[in-house]
Amino acid sequence: MRSDIDIKKFKTLDSTNHYASALVRESRPPEGTVVIAEEQTEGKGMEESTWESEAGKNLTFSVILYPDFLNPSRQFFLNIITSLAARDMVKILVPEGDIRIKWPNDIYYHHKKLGGILIKNQVSGPMLQSSIIGVGLNLNQENFFSDAPNPVSVKMITGKSNDVLTSLKIFREIFDEYYRRLGYGEYDQLLREYIQGMYRFGEELEYIIMGHHVVGTISGIDEFGRLLVSTSDSVIPCQVKEIKFPLAPPA
Repeated sequence: MRSDIDIKKFKTLDSTNHYASALVRESRPPEGTVVIAEEQTEGKGMEESTWESEAGKNLTFSVILYPDFLNPSRQFFLNIITSLAARDMVKILVPEGDIRIKWPNDIYYHHKKLGGILIKNQVSGPMLQSSIIGVGLNLNQENFFSDAPNPVSVKMITGKSNDVLTSLKIFREIFDEYYRRLGYGEYDQLLREYIQGMYRFGEELEYIIMGHHVVGTISGIDEFGRLLVSTSDSVIPCQVKEIKFPLAPPA
């Protein structure tokens, strides 16, 4: 990936992922191109859930990649490295906090959501043709009005404001190193780092899995990116929306 960053900045977009996808279709910009917007009017999370972000307050952007070295069966590794990079960046801004990755795509401070990731991959035959890495991180927003149950921002935690473009630069430097490692095939090590950083990892709790109450322990993820919950007599692989995490303890 190029060391210099081609940043396309906008006041308002419907979605940085939508704009980046259109760029790839129309002109195939250089790998690593960033699309960033102060406001997204149709920002999305996983499964088309909405993403609340006050204009000018947060870090909302997309990165264009062409990971043709990555077999489509390993595409979840793009989620892994993006989650690790987002976590590491937030750790720099919140050095005293317990920052975790809530499978598959959220960044958590203790039991509160700091950000999320949405990745759209284009597969052509046996290879990944392109990937749009969408990231939203709550930096400076202090009031949230959606029905999201547990949002928090870096400023709410630390009391300090953070410059959006400086935060983007920090993220990109960290992400580029993880992307380099992925290109070198460090799959096992990256997977271990992701699992070790997972929210609720190793805790025996009651989950709701496909409508059933199950006591189990998050023990990892499989090769398809499914969450693995170990019970007393089995290991249950879970897709997104098949599992509900227990509510956080009261503050």
